[in-house]
Amino acid sequence: MNTYPQLPIRRALKANAVFSALSGITLISLAQLVADSFALSNPLILQIIGAGLLFFVLGLLYTATRPTIKRTHVQRIILLDLSWVLASIVLLVVRPFGLNSFAHGEIALVALIVASLAYWQYRVLPAKG
Repeated sequence: MNTYPQLPIRRALKANAVFSALSGITLISLAQLVADSFALSNPLILQIIGAGLLFFVLGLLYTATRPTIKRTHVQRIILLDLSWVLASIVLLVVRPFGLNSFAHGEIALVALIVASLAYWQYRVLPAKG
């Protein structure tokens, strides 16, 4: 089976996996440093988010390495990415944790990157499957 037509979506999913893995590893291994720089009193939430991102990475890699990538799997990944962006917007508007302006800038930057990844995945979404 020729999988070349699916190469663009594989690249997009793998890029998402790399960014998500780096983010997850950073949040787990540098949780206290990130918490301090965000003015967050408890780093545990960052470690939980980091662990969740690593599980997300497993799903991304699983999907990206299948012989045929199913459109519905990519659509779910895009929805998860958009959920992250929406949650980020809520955090920026509601400001529930007393995070500082540096934290708000980082949250906005990550949301912009995740939105860009979601758009890339949408643009190269397999036509059927």
